Amino acid sequence: MCLKKTSLLFLFLSLLLLSAHLLSAQVLWAKHLSEEALVTPEAYTYLLLEEARKKPDPESLELIGKAIKVSPDDPAPYFELFDRTFSLHPQKFFHSLNYLFKGISAYTKSFWWFFNLTGILSGAVLTALVLIPIIIALSRLPLDIPLMAHEIEENTRAAGYLLVLLPSVLGPYYFLAAICFLSLMHLKGRPRYAGYLLLFVLIFTPLLSAYMKAYLSVSSSPEVKAAVAVNEGRSNVYATEVLRGKAEDPLRFSYALALQREGRLRAAAEEYRKLLNSGRDPRVYINLGNCYAGMRRLDKAIEMYNESIKIKPLPSAYYNLSMLAREKLDFVAGDRYFQQASDMDFDRIAQFRELRNDLKKLALMEETLSERELLSFALGWGMNNLKPLSVTGPLLLTVFSFLLIAVLFVTRESSSMASRCQKCGKLYCTACERRIPRVGMCTECFRSMISFESNPAERIDTIVKTHNYLKRRRRILSVLSFTVPGLTLFYGGRMFSGLFFSFMFLFSAAALVFSQIFTFNIQPYKHNWLTSLLFLMLVFFYLSGNLYAIRRLRKGWL
Repeated sequence: MCLKKTSLLFLFLSLLLLSAHLLSAQVLWAKHLSEEALVTPEAYTYLLLEEARKKPDPESLELIGKAIKVSPDDPAPYFELFDRTFSLHPQKFFHSLNYLFKGISAYTKSFWWFFNLTGILSGAVLTALVLIPIIIALSRLPLDIPLMAHEIEENTRAAGYLLVLLPSVLGPYYFLAAICFLSLMHLKGRPRYAGYLLLFVLIFTPLLSAYMKAYLSVSSSPEVKAAVAVNEGRSNVYATEVLRGKAEDPLRFSYALALQREGRLRAAAEEYRKLLNSGRDPRVYINLGNCYAGMRRLDKAIEMYNESIKIKPLPSAYYNLSMLAREKLDFVAGDRYFQQASDMDFDRIAQFRELRNDLKKLALMEETLSERELLSFALGWGMNNLKPLSVTGPLLLTVFSFLLIAVLFVTRESSSMASRCQKCGKLYCTACERRIPRVGMCTECFRSMISFESNPAERIDTIVKTHNYLKRRRRILSVLSFTVPGLTLFYGGRMFSGLFFSFMFLFSAAALVFSQIFTFNIQPYKHNWLTSLLFLMLVFFYLSGNLYAIRRLRKGWL
């Protein structure tokens, strides 16, 4: 009996110790998460979102709400909340749509989300600009090559136009400009102005290409990844390993910030002091003051905060002064500084205090690089090899494009250009016909229309030839109307409408593909809203572009 009581008592004490251990573990875990929310808020946010996926809706929504409080500038929690709350009920639909719009607006505040978006859009524009001249060449050159051959046959000097192909050896963009010029050379009137526009726009293709190279280079750069990870609160350990000894000021600042967050205050303070030799930045003074405060050199920390205020007053400086004043039991000064900080940026102060509520130790506000500074540095880092004066650079292509535009403009009224009869398809020019009627048709077709005294057999032969030619042309246009939007319009000489529909379709298609590929450093999330929008755009412009062409074909306008 005594043994049984002893066993029960031992079991009770074991359960009591185990529950106490679990309770203390929960407290330590909560404290750890609170500290992590301050040191690496974005990593903590993604941890909360991962937990939210495993929970039912009420708990899940609460965790996502916490994630938004920790990282209000991260699009991921808003998109997660949109997925969780989406409903076709009118009131709930607009409520969930609000989260989607908040997530989209947060792109400008998150480096990788915004940078990936610029890569998607730039890549789509570049792809469209490269493919449009090729599509124009495929639709127009089969019609224009016989015209060029006819002109060269009548006058060998007309072969001089082919010299525009020689610069193609300098790069692909010169080739695109050359085939664009040759494809548009025989157009007259309003469609010719589409050639001026396209040649002008091609000037920007080397810049877009350079940006895409910079985007891909930056996305795989360890230095940029480390700098962004520190300043956005993803990771600090990686930066302490990668950014050591770097010469660029943004990388040095990020390295010092990583050391500071890892608790290596003396090393961080030394880095900040070196940065001050390059220039007086109020953010460096604030972070240096935080290092001194962490080392309990409060007077030195206050001196640094005051130095930063002399350069530029920031709410973090006043908030940190209020905390140190209270540490020194000067509550009047502490309240005054706190009020100044709240007046400058109440939302930031409120968010910071909410995150540090559970911490017993002194928590000071720090400064980081802005998204604009990170983006500017990343682009400079990626485009440092761009040479505007090289043969593949934008300057020489600009000169070449303007030269082609000038030639197109000068030859717009040239009478030596060969033409194709709109009724029978015959080629003619001033060298082979004495008199050319100004109605877009050859002498034979014109004579058959105005003279009824000609040989009936000749008139019937002309009518049959015209009918067969127009029938064959309509058949070709009908087949093209089921391909890429704009191809039918290019073939029919409707250049401006063709440019619009082909660009929008190709842009949507390219962006749709890139939106699935360009998700660097935001995994496991993707641009799902953009993918859906681009798919709708792709279907819309395919249908509207081809229906537009079919309608004009049926009315005989092509």
